[in-house]
Amino acid sequence: MPQIRLINIYVSDLERARKWYCDVLGFEIAQDLPPLAMELRHDGITLLLHKAERSARNQFWTDSMITLALATDDIRRDIERFRTMGVEILHDEPQFSPFGDWIAFNDPFGNVLELVQFNE
Repeated sequence: MPQIRLINIYVSDLERARKWYCDVLGFEIAQDLPPLAMELRHDGITLLLHKAERSARNQFWTDSMITLALATDDIRRDIERFRTMGVEILHDEPQFSPFGDWIAFNDPFGNVLELVQFNE
């Protein structure tokens, strides 16, 4: 079975993406690959921020897409932290699912990510 080793995220501004993914989500730069890409890592996850010509603007739950789900141990704390940092959150309150409470949010380029407080 193939193993996931790298997640590509397309962004229209690499420097702005680096700052956002590092400051907001806690990733660290693993390798700068100018002018087209930057590799980030966090807890064994590798993201490749890749330069795109324009930002994405998918309609969440309408358009087909892949989302990256990030785990948290306190979703309400992190929602407040995201709000103070100006993150565009797509729900007013955490949503219920069988695997845990979650919210969806956009990066500055319209890529949808999710924050999940998984059930024990």
